[in-house]
Amino acid sequence: MARNDGIPKTMEVQKKGNLWFISVTYSCMPKRELGEQIHAFDWGIENFLTLADESENVSLIENPRFLKSALPKIEKIQQSLSRKKFGSTNRRKLKTRLGRFHHKIANCRLDFMHKTSCRLVEKSKRLITEKLQIKNITKSPQPKKNEITGEYLPNGAAAKAGLNQSILDTSPSQFLQMMRIKAEEAAYKLEELDTKMLKP
Repeated sequence: MARNDGIPKTMEVQKKGNLWFISVTYSCMPKRELGEQIHAFDWGIENFLTLADESENVSLIENPRFLKSALPKIEKIQQSLSRKKFGSTNRRKLKTRLGRFHHKIANCRLDFMHKTSCRLVEKSKRLITEKLQIKNITKSPQPKKNEITGEYLPNGAAAKAGLNQSILDTSPSQFLQMMRIKAEEAAYKLEELDTKMLKP
């Protein structure tokens, strides 16, 4: 059932792995309620969001860390998969199981982001945040070479890879896009300010 009244225009049926999906497009004018408060928020990894209102009350939204909590199970399936013979039925079953597991994690993440963005937009009349450059945040460190021996030096790439995994698990770009769309449906815009304006 559509959230807004409208006329169904198209329907698309897709198969991803062993799962089937139906997507219906409606012609409608989306509307969303808005609140009475002004909120500023800061995205992070330790806490998904840090919120502040006009009265300088600060609250935290915990980062659920869906991927991190599921990693032990994923690694166990991957280890079993590596021991199976290529092309075997058992290997195919494990690949299907692994795909479904990743799909479940993605669904949990989407559900969390949709509900969080919906609650925040509908209790606000103005939303302010820092403009994020995700590509710069997740950029891998450049290799370092010893000028005398020519050997590569430690550059923190392993630690940065772990940090990048945590960043991407929160899907900040996708979450901010949800916020933009929902804010427009509530007749205002998400204000994304340059970091230099917020942190002189």
